[in-house]
Amino acid sequence: MSRVLVISKTAAKDLNQIWDFIAKDSPDIADRVRDEIEEEMLKLCGVPGMGHRRDDVSDQSLRFWKVYSYLIAYRHTKHKLSVARVVSGHRNFKKLFRSR
Repeated sequence: MSRVLVISKTAAKDLNQIWDFIAKDSPDIADRVRDEIEEEMLKLCGVPGMGHRRDDVSDQSLRFWKVYSYLIAYRHTKHKLSVARVVSGHRNFKKLFRSR
């Protein structure tokens, strides 16, 4: 079954910031990292549920999938995969994903 991929505005902003950060040293590597993150998002659409949950994130509907040192934070339903964030694995997840 194919799911629709929905990338939140925040996740799109995250991707742009990741690209900008890496591109300071190498635009080619920034392109490669962005492309691989996007490929993994599409892969998750086909096989949702991959990855793990985090004890330091209270929202247990979020799953995390690692690509390089970044984590794709996503939720899925029968028909949709929603990417909430794409962040460095070194971030403070408890603070970043606290309930508002």
